[in-house]
Amino acid sequence: MLYNIRKSIILNFVFLGLFFSVQADSLFDIFSISPVSKIMETNKDIGFLVDNLEFRKRQLENISRSQNELMKEIEETKKYLTETSNDLHIELSHLNKKYGGVVLEGGDLEIVGKKSELLNDRIQQLSNHQELIRESEMSFDKQIKHLKVIIDELSNEKRESIKQKRFFVLQDLQNREESLQRLTIKNTDVVNRKESLLRQKTALLEKIASLKSEHDVKIKEKDKAYILFAQNEEEKDEKGIERKIRFEVFDHEILLYKERIDYTEWKLKKILLEFTWIEDEYIRLKSLISTATNEVIHINKHLLIGAKDVSQSRDDWKAETAKVNTLKAKNNANKEALRADRDRRIRDLNNLNDSYKKYKDAGDVKSIQALHIDAQMHRVNSLIKKIDMQLLVLDAHNDSYTIQIDRKYFSFKHVQIKFKLDYVAHVETIHEWINDLKGRRSALEHEIRVTRNGREEALNSIAHITSLIDEGSKKIEEVIELRDGHFKNQQKMCNDILSYLSEAQNVLRDRLLLVQAYLTALAPLIPREESLILQYDSFIRELEQHRLEFNIWYRSSRAISFDGFKKSLQEGEFFFKKFFWAIPYNCNPFALPEKLASINWNGYAVIFLWFLVFLLLYLGYRLLLQLLHRRLIAKTEKTHGRLGFLYLNILLCCIEFITEHALLLFIWTFALLSLRMPISLEPFVGSVQYNFWMTFFFLTSMVVFFYLSTKLLSGLKALNQKLSFFFFNEQSQHKFITLTACVLYSSAILLPLRSAILIYGVKTSELPEVILAAYSLILLIVLLLFFTKEDVLKLVPSYNDFWLFIHKNIDSYYYPVFLFFMGLFILANPYIGYSHLAWFLAFAVPTTACIFITLVIVYHYIRQYSTRFFFKEEGEDIIDKFEHAKMYYGSFVLFSLFVLMLGSFVAISYLWGFSYSLETLWKLVFEEWTVKLGGGNKLGIIQVFSFVLFIVAGFLVSSLSNHFLLNRLFDIFKTEPGAQNTISRIFHYCTLVIFVLFGLATIGLGQLILPFSYLLIIGIGLGLKDQISDFFAGFLVLLERQIEVGDFIQVGTILGTVQKIAVRSTTIRTARNLMIIIPNRTIITTSVTNYSRLSMGLELKIVIRHDSDVAVVKPLLYDIVAGHPTILRVPSPIIRLNEITDVGQEYTLRGFISARRVREMWDVSSDIRIAIIKTFKEKDIHISCVYPLRVEFAEKTIKATLPGDL
Repeated sequence: MLYNIRKSIILNFVFLGLFFSVQADSLFDIFSISPVSKIMETNKDIGFLVDNLEFRKRQLENISRSQNELMKEIEETKKYLTETSNDLHIELSHLNKKYGGVVLEGGDLEIVGKKSELLNDRIQQLSNHQELIRESEMSFDKQIKHLKVIIDELSNEKRESIKQKRFFVLQDLQNREESLQRLTIKNTDVVNRKESLLRQKTALLEKIASLKSEHDVKIKEKDKAYILFAQNEEEKDEKGIERKIRFEVFDHEILLYKERIDYTEWKLKKILLEFTWIEDEYIRLKSLISTATNEVIHINKHLLIGAKDVSQSRDDWKAETAKVNTLKAKNNANKEALRADRDRRIRDLNNLNDSYKKYKDAGDVKSIQALHIDAQMHRVNSLIKKIDMQLLVLDAHNDSYTIQIDRKYFSFKHVQIKFKLDYVAHVETIHEWINDLKGRRSALEHEIRVTRNGREEALNSIAHITSLIDEGSKKIEEVIELRDGHFKNQQKMCNDILSYLSEAQNVLRDRLLLVQAYLTALAPLIPREESLILQYDSFIRELEQHRLEFNIWYRSSRAISFDGFKKSLQEGEFFFKKFFWAIPYNCNPFALPEKLASINWNGYAVIFLWFLVFLLLYLGYRLLLQLLHRRLIAKTEKTHGRLGFLYLNILLCCIEFITEHALLLFIWTFALLSLRMPISLEPFVGSVQYNFWMTFFFLTSMVVFFYLSTKLLSGLKALNQKLSFFFFNEQSQHKFITLTACVLYSSAILLPLRSAILIYGVKTSELPEVILAAYSLILLIVLLLFFTKEDVLKLVPSYNDFWLFIHKNIDSYYYPVFLFFMGLFILANPYIGYSHLAWFLAFAVPTTACIFITLVIVYHYIRQYSTRFFFKEEGEDIIDKFEHAKMYYGSFVLFSLFVLMLGSFVAISYLWGFSYSLETLWKLVFEEWTVKLGGGNKLGIIQVFSFVLFIVAGFLVSSLSNHFLLNRLFDIFKTEPGAQNTISRIFHYCTLVIFVLFGLATIGLGQLILPFSYLLIIGIGLGLKDQISDFFAGFLVLLERQIEVGDFIQVGTILGTVQKIAVRSTTIRTARNLMIIIPNRTIITTSVTNYSRLSMGLELKIVIRHDSDVAVVKPLLYDIVAGHPTILRVPSPIIRLNEITDVGQEYTLRGFISARRVREMWDVSSDIRIAIIKTFKEKDIHISCVYPLRVEFAEKTIKATLPGDL
């Protein structure tokens, strides 16, 4: 409670200039009942210690100690109540004995009866008070038992942490959700109880105030009666009995009000005790709910779902739906009956309205018939409102049934979706699930709003119904008066009216009970709906994260998995083993004669024809190549130097390469065509052998292609040189030849090997796909390596600043960007399969870089352009616009950086799929990323930031107070500048100290203020003794005021004007406009000459030649000194002839200036010297020499000699 009040005071003081007030949330801030306050203090701020066994034991010990004081107070109250009750019984017995058999008349009978009634009321009040005390004892014992139960639970708790388990089944999740549901409902009951106690507390406070007011009124009436009694002494004997008992009645009435006040205050004490227990239970349940929620989330993340779980969840949902539909059908039947009854009542009400309207039009609403109809209308209207409330209660029950179905449906969808997630092939499916869940969540959120509105309306209707009941009671009293008076002859109709009104009163009371039933039905509904919404939110976030991960990490169907790669290696090993062991069988030379012998004449004829075709085709092939070669040579010679010369040379080089290796190329081509026509070779080889020879052919093709690639590279190099390095320059020729070799050699090896494996390997092998993936990656890497940084830089122009900037960044960051894009292309390869990830990185990484660059640019401009608000230029100097401008500027820049970083973090987190909203960040920073200090206090970023804000607020309050408050006070009281500086500095540092202390208290470190102060003092004493000396010396200087701002002083060899006196140092400005900072301890421990306290004397010595006339020289010198406007008239200037030396007559000139103009003494002395030279030159008086300037007070001479040319 004190903490909350202190918090309110602090915040009001911080924002004093803005009139910002914070309402303290103290619940019971008007009572200071010592035992109860101690108990409340014991239970205060235990948020983070509710599950700490040692804390609970200490709490029980503290409450047990407080129990003694409370029990002592209870025993004293019991004793007082018992004695008073006995005295009242005795007094009532005496009263009955005294006046029981006496016939009293008039006022005596009334007074005696009233006294007897008051005695009975007091006895009853004391009895109620005794019962309340017993209830208070039970409430206190209940709290102690509750604590003991908690301690036993914590002592016997040996449950293994749920986070140690790696997997969970559906039953674990259901059990934990049921436990969370029970805790939520229980927490709702506790919250409702808290609200009820608060309402009771408010009502009791109002009642106490009313009783005290009535008590004061009764005391005044008694005093007034005593005064009247004293004025009417002559009537004392006549009405002695009546007067005596009347004053006793006054006394009993006053005591009755006093006892009612005591009873109400004890009732408030009981509420305080109950509230401590409820508050403790609320914090404990809150902690348990938080733990259970985290456990549910953990279980969901590690849940194993099977088809059986899905089927069971579906059956549970359907069974719950069938059960709820039965209950709803029953409620709907009741609703239909109520609606029919309501419609009938509305028709009756309309008929009654028509009848009443006739009397109203005739102006006869006060007749008995009009009153009769009005009473019936009141009864019918009450019945209609009662039916409406019954319908609302049934709707609340239906909503409760619906939420049960929704919970089962969510459980089913949760299990079903979790089960299907492993088999989802498209992200659109997850998107449909998310949209469905969001739709149901929105509908549930709408239901919550409707439920809350209904609850608010029901709460408001309680007061309205109560007022209607009061109005009905007044109407009944009015009708009774009319029956006994004006309508005395119409008793039957009056009785009917009373009957209608009484029935309406009963209906209103029933309606009030229905409102309570409606609120009871809604009480568990809202937390269940909110809990279900939290589950929807958690599951939707999980699905969105899964969708994002699925979208990013999705691999194409052609992608090769790591298991497939390992399997392909095993298949490659199997292929080579199979081919190796097939060689002896298929290439056995001893089987060749047998094969030849088995061939008939037709076979030999086929072989001969095949060989003949080979020769004919080869001869034609050679002749065609020679013809093309001759034609190209002739064409090249004719087109030398023309446009087609280049292309003809390239074509000629290709023909020469084919001609050079014509036999090898023709044999390979003819063999391939022969093997591709297995029907003609069927007589010679079997089908199995055919696959072997095809594989053998492709494997030997690797050697052929390797040889041809080598020759092709040599020819390509020669062609480039022949064409004067047309394809690539001499410097980059080696690189391009190497890259081309990689392409040719990889093609020569990998493509034939893949064809061989397809023929002779495992039919469903993944090895050919792996080889093809490797080949595509090699081609991709070679293609990227073809372009170097120099090649890219050549493509970038450099004719303006933008392209120069691009050129510079490419030169600096080419290789990181190149590796990044190479990685993207590799990921996008269909055999790697991460095309979605590649696209995501291609968007996210540059966007993140742009965000960081934007942050740096904006931060740079903020720093650059915000200086104009804090500083200004005066010549070549930059000065502060106001006090502490540098501190405010630094705080503003840091705050701007914090805001920019926060916004960038939110944007980047959203970009990368983490979705850290500002609300999530606030929760993390305020609750998660903190250090728990105990007692409900914590230290984190928010607390540190709050402490810094308090310090900044201290500077701000000090500046504003100095500007708007102190300066005006200084103007009003005409305070001297030195005193102004003293008061301002002391106020500034005191303000900072106060705000630092308040800041520590606000962030929960108030208990550390005293030890921290001790440690700070010790640390300062050991490590900062010089600074401490300066600090205390500064206070002495400020308090003694021996020097002030604006004084002209000399400290050692330093001479200047005091500009600022702070607690650590004093700033002096010299004649050369230099700022010199002097530690205050130097000012205290050194002689300081203050020239500003008295008038300053300037003394010049001048020597004039012996032939000068003294009577002429002395008046001239006096006129020169006295004629200067700065020289004072009082004291007047002094001109003396000191002595006659060998050089001449030595004169001393002395003039006085004001202490305020002491800095002008050098200018004054210069003006006097110039005037002497000018005057003496006119009078033909010759000067021998001039001595340096001397300075003195008007009363005494200053010892220091100052240089005249300073």
